[in-house]
Amino acid sequence: AEGSWRGGGACGALENLEGLHCMGLEAAPLEVVLDGTGGAGACQEACCARPACEVWQFSPKYGCFIGKASYCLSPDVRNPTDFYLTSVGERVRDFGPTATGQAAPAALPATSLATFER
Repeated sequence: AEGSWRGGGACGALENLEGLHCMGLEAAPLEVVLDGTGGAGACQEACCARPACEVWQFSPKYGCFIGKASYCLSPDVRNPTDFYLTSVGERVRDFGPTATGQAAPAALPATSLATFER
């Protein structure tokens, strides 16, 4: 990932999600991406500014994603993509159980994961 991300924004990190891929997040509003500062700091601030935001992730290639993650995948689940290799992020609030660093739930077929990566 982009070195080791060290947050320090408006809300503190509860968990470092660097190198993981959290599912269920939404793309951040366009102004976060185009506000001139961009990057992981702007992504963190966008999440911290929204009381319902629990997790943020940023990748230079894919942008900023914020919201509540349903689960987070670690790169050893399958071949790592460049998202795993470049992503940084944090859990800044905890609204309940989220599986971190685990394989996808059994109810989610593996073909769905392959389709997501395309």
